[in-house]
Amino acid sequence: MEALAPSNPWIKAHAPHARARAGLVLAEGARLVDEALAGDWPVLALALSAAEADRHADLAARARGRRAEVRIAQAAAMARLSDQPAPPPVAALLEPPALDTAECGGAERWLALDSVADPGNAGTLLRTALAFGYRTLLCGGGVQPWNEKFVRASGGAIFREGAIARWTPPRTDLCAQLARRGGAVLVLDGEAEETLTEALAALRGGPLALVVGSEAAGARRADWPGARWARLPMPGGAESLNAAVAGAIALWEARK
Repeated sequence: MEALAPSNPWIKAHAPHARARAGLVLAEGARLVDEALAGDWPVLALALSAAEADRHADLAARARGRRAEVRIAQAAAMARLSDQPAPPPVAALLEPPALDTAECGGAERWLALDSVADPGNAGTLLRTALAFGYRTLLCGGGVQPWNEKFVRASGGAIFREGAIARWTPPRTDLCAQLARRGGAVLVLDGEAEETLTEALAALRGGPLALVVGSEAAGARRADWPGARWARLPMPGGAESLNAAVAGAIALWEARK
């Protein structure tokens, strides 16, 4: 099989800008491809650098098992597909599924991203949430799941079934639903009077939604009536923490 050149129509049709217009996602690197092939997203194709094709024959076999086409490409063609400075030799082309609209009737633990815009933060939070048994909820605004930086930062966690969902009703409805089930919404806010430890100690079990707001403005109190608001104590005097760092600390603390 002749390796595809950078000028090949298939390569041109799936270069970054064309791919974005088509609503497709490229997962690059063996680890991310492995997660994609094990995950829940439709896999359309696998692209392999000709020099590395034998090394990744197992990934090619798995891709064919999922009825995805396998394309062998020149290194320069792989570089044209990629938006990274050092393109990996293997990549999977995926079609993001429509996100489920969440109903908080089953899951007991949610990480709600309220307009978190930075895809690196969002992906790190999704990956951390999954590690602690939380399902991530996009609550309007912010990053979209087909953002490739978001996909990379998630380490492939985004491909897992049930890892992420979308909340389409008003945010106020989430508070009401959890309250009816004896649960609570806990919003991180650097200006809150109550510390995270104090807020968690006051909660008596039941389902929990932990909310991380936007990097620039945080969450709006009008959107989360009835929620508890809590801050992370910072005796060192820093003004604030990165959203992903703050969320990870809160998830670790809430594990108890």
